[in-house]
Amino acid sequence: CMPGTRRDILDTVTAWLQNPDARNILWVSGSPGAGKSAVAASVVDRLKAQGELGSFYVFKQGNATLADPVAVWRTIVHDLVHVPFPSKHDHFHVEFRRRILTLLQGSTFDAGSRDVEAQFEALIQEPMKDLGVSGFPVIVIDALDECGTQSQLEFQMFLRTLVSWSRLPRGFRLVVTGR
Repeated sequence: CMPGTRRDILDTVTAWLQNPDARNILWVSGSPGAGKSAVAASVVDRLKAQGELGSFYVFKQGNATLADPVAVWRTIVHDLVHVPFPSKHDHFHVEFRRRILTLLQGSTFDAGSRDVEAQFEALIQEPMKDLGVSGFPVIVIDALDECGTQSQLEFQMFLRTLVSWSRLPRGFRLVVTGR
């Protein structure tokens, strides 16, 4: 965001991130052109500077890869395992990486599957069970309204994974922007 703009929503996001009792999903909505992506970019910049960003995924309509809901959880897990940003959550990343490696080495998990719910369960939900860490990085998904797929079923499955996110530990926060 330009300096001094969208202060209300940025303050709301900051307050939500600082409230340990808040739900773990924040939905930022608005009409087309309202600046949701600018807000997401500002939030990402702040989180990076604070060492709090875990992953940032942007849907892009018209781009076969970036509009596909099947790519989201794999991309986020990749970021959580490989830590592309400076992070305050080293213990989380080490333990999460260990769990993902165990999953990939010892199971029949199909990494190429288009089953979004199965991906979420195997790659996010299961590794997060009883993780035993005190802090979690924040995930940001921007432009959900640009998620376009030929399969309405895949989009519906992705939406159900967002609902499933609410059952993860409260501290594992997800910011989603969209209409």
